[in-house]
Amino acid sequence: MDKELKSKWVAALRSGNYKQATNTLRSDEGAFCCLGVLLDISNKGEWAAEGLYVVEWGYDGDPLVSCEGDLDSLRKDFDISLETEKTLIDMNDNHGKDFGAIAEYVESAL
Repeated sequence: MDKELKSKWVAALRSGNYKQATNTLRSDEGAFCCLGVLLDISNKGEWAAEGLYVVEWGYDGDPLVSCEGDLDSLRKDFDISLETEKTLIDMNDNHGKDFGAIAEYVESAL
């Protein structure tokens, strides 16, 4: 993962500017999961609808990628493994880890 983006992501997770959500990238109320925060600060796409992030590039010939539970293209672009993605989702959605704990994981593991 790019060091500058990683630092920006960790800072955003710790900033208190993002309310935490589970089971969605972005909720109707404007809360985010940890990966939703990464998408939000990356400026690689835009939020087209609640929980739906759209980028104008793709892999495998798909020119438009919408991400709602399928982050294959963005995982490749951010250089995050599937195992890391699953760990982050598990921390955020299943184990109730707050953004501070997730930021610590990102700092040490990526």
